[in-house]
Formats: sequence, C-alpha cells, structure tokens
Amino acid sequence: MARFGYEAGPFTFMKLRFVIALAGLVAVGAAGWLLRPAREAPIAGADPAIDAIPASATLSPMPPVRTTSPALGNFPLAQADRDFVAALRAKFGPHLADRHARIKAIEQVVAYLQQQYPDDWRERVRALLAELAPGLADALVAAFDGLMRLNEWLAVNREALLRMSPDERRAALWAARREAFGADAEAIYAGEVRSEKLADALKSLDVAQGPTLDEKLTQLVSAVEIAWGAEASAFMDARGTELINRFLDVPSVQDELRAMGPADRNAALRRVREGMGLDESALARWDTLDRERDQVWTAGRQYAREREQILAQHSGAERDRRLAELQQRTFGAEADTIREEEAAGFYRYGGERRIGRE
Repeated sequence: MARFGYEAGPFTFMKLRFVIALAGLVAVGAAGWLLRPAREAPIAGADPAIDAIPASATLSPMPPVRTTSPALGNFPLAQADRDFVAALRAKFGPHLADRHARIKAIEQVVAYLQQQYPDDWRERVRALLAELAPGLADALVAAFDGLMRLNEWLAVNREALLRMSPDERRAALWAARREAFGADAEAIYAGEVRSEKLADALKSLDVAQGPTLDEKLTQLVSAVEIAWGAEASAFMDARGTELINRFLDVPSVQDELRAMGPADRNAALRRVREGMGLDESALARWDTLDRERDQVWTAGRQYAREREQILAQHSGAERDRRLAELQQRTFGAEADTIREEEAAGFYRYGGERRIGRE
C-alpha cells in the first residue's frame, strides 16, 4: 500500500508542492463536492451538531415532497429493466438495511433510468425500486425524493453556500440534509460525521503550549478509535498516510518539530508514523527519506543564500550566467526545473519547510 513506502528522488517530492500550489488556484472555484449525497468524506472540518441555518444566510427553501403517491410509476418493466434490477439486487440486496447503501443503490437506479428513459425517467423510479426491494419500496421512494430535493436545493444555493464561512456552510448543509432525510441524515452521512469529528480533533491539537507532540499523537489516535470504533484499524490502514500528513500539518506540531535538532526531529517523526500503525519496513523507508529531505533542504537553503548574493551583486547576462551555474551545481538534472519554477514565481526554499512533508 502507499502508506508503507514512498516514491520520490531527492528533489522530486518538492516538485509536487509546486504542482499542488498551481492546482489549488484552479480548484478554488470548483464546488462539485456539494452535490455528493454520501461517501467517506475527506478529512475536513464540520460539526453535525450544528443543525440550524444561520440567520445571516440567504438561502432558497427546500423543494416540496413530490413522490409520495403510491400509484406513481405503474410502468411495466422491460426485460432489460429486470436484468438491471437483478444485478443491482445481487450487489445491494444484503445491505439495504443500511441507509447509506440505499442512497448508493438509488443513485444507480437514477443513472440507469436517465440513460434508458430520458423523457419520463422520474415516473419509472417507483417501479424499479419496488422490484428491487418490495418491502422497502416506500422507504426507498422517500429516500429518492429526499435525494432529489437536496440536490436541487444545493444547485439553487451553490453560490450562497460558497460565500458562507465554513461554520455557516456546515450548519446550512446539515440543516438541509435533515430536512431532506429526517432522522436518517446522520446514518446516510455517517462517513462525513466521522470525518468531521476527526477534523475537529485535529483542530483542537493546534495549541501553542500544552500537550507535547507525543501527547497530541495519542489524542489523535484516540479520536480515530472513538469515531471509527471497530473500523479504526481498517481506516488507518487505508488512509494512514493522509492522517499522518494532516497531523504533521497542524501548525503547533510543525512549531515543535522545527524547534528540535535533526536527530530528535527524525526520532519524533518515526514515533508519529509508528503510532499511526506503519510497520518496520515502512518506518525504515521513511527514515531514509527524512535523511534525504534534510540533505535537500540543507542544500536548498545554501542555494537560496547564494542566489540572493548573486542577485544583489550582479545584473544582466552575468547574473543569469552565475545563477545558471549555481543551479546546475546545486541541483544537477533538476536545474532546468528550478529555473522554470522560478520563472513562474515559485521558489522552493523561500518559505518555511513543512517538516515530515518535504
């Protein structure tokens, strides 16, 4: 798995920071995440306990319920419909007691019907859901209606939501989910609830004074175990690297690491990764990478100092020649990449190093 190793040469990992920085500028305007009804969310901040839309928000109301009639959708099923439902039942049948699984099954029904019957797909939903699980037809239709209403609400209110603060948006989203799905909202969005609890735990670790790095690590592991319960080990196996990175990105954690000498810092990084469940072979590979990163940053800091001297003392062709020589001497095969980055306004060693991340 990715969490058990790394894949980077001495300078390659630094290029990723440049690419991510540029990609982030493009991603600022994207909001497709708002339309996802349920999934295992990224580790991001939210608080499902907040359930009132903020008074300052100007949001359109939730669309009304539309699919409550038992007579709706009395369409005969074609053989292709029955084959589709049979395959869907084999996939979801044992799991339809789970509210999240119901939404995923409904999404696939909608996608199938929109493709097969674009003109009247909505009227055919009940027939397919009743074929999928006769005893749950009403519950499935109600969940379908909630999903459609929520997605319409999100589409109408997208811009208003994006203008809100994170806390306001969190409150508005949870209020809308509860209005759409009632008491099932938390079960449908269980992955996001857990992710939000974990994000809150990460946020709580960012205190300038108080718990040591090791104590913060213990608190975070405890938060994972509380939020994921019996699935905590599987979660850390699957997303351990992400979790380690988020822990290392906590400003107070970075402050403590920067205050350490190289040996103590690398020992602390090993304890963090070990505490997140990495095995010995993975820890050894990360130890090697940490040493390589230290060498890279030592050379990079020296390059930055010499670069400033060249810029201060020379100009024109002589300045360019000396910079090219310095870049070649310091970075070798990476020299062209360094020049391209600096031409674009990105300087690898111009800011604080993120210990354990680069």
